[in-house]
Amino acid sequence: MNWDAISAAGEIIGAAAVIATLAYLSIQIRHSKVSTNSSNVLSATQSFNPLNMALGSDPELASLVNRGVSDFDSLDENERAQYSYVQRAYFNSFWNVYLQHKLGAVSDEIWLPYAHEVAFLLSKPGPRAFRTSNRMYDEMFEAVERMGLEVNRLDLDLNVTERSGDQK
Repeated sequence: MNWDAISAAGEIIGAAAVIATLAYLSIQIRHSKVSTNSSNVLSATQSFNPLNMALGSDPELASLVNRGVSDFDSLDENERAQYSYVQRAYFNSFWNVYLQHKLGAVSDEIWLPYAHEVAFLLSKPGPRAFRTSNRMYDEMFEAVERMGLEVNRLDLDLNVTERSGDQK
């Protein structure tokens, strides 16, 4: 029996097994990363839903937030406090998506619409006033500003007007 030949064959089989194991682990890691990223995106984006539902089901709150965004100076002290809580909830959600993006769990493609919305909000009086007293989001705000996004395409009419036939 030629022990050198058996040893060489064993080394080749062992090397092939190591390569196959590394290839398998690489595939598993890639699948795990995709799954984790999907969960991160879902978690980050779903944080907007409760606030959107609250605003969608409460016309008075929606009106207050719309006034706060477009005409912050028109709010009284209590309305400013309420508006600030709503803004904080929204910016916490944006902050979450931003951090997930910064960590690589959210792609540029997914982050971009959120960045556009942050840029749009920062172009309005209410969010600008909110920003001056809530510095914890500065990193995100500055990152969005560096992106140089145009906000015109999101320039929604936030002025609440009463339609004929609507009752309070």
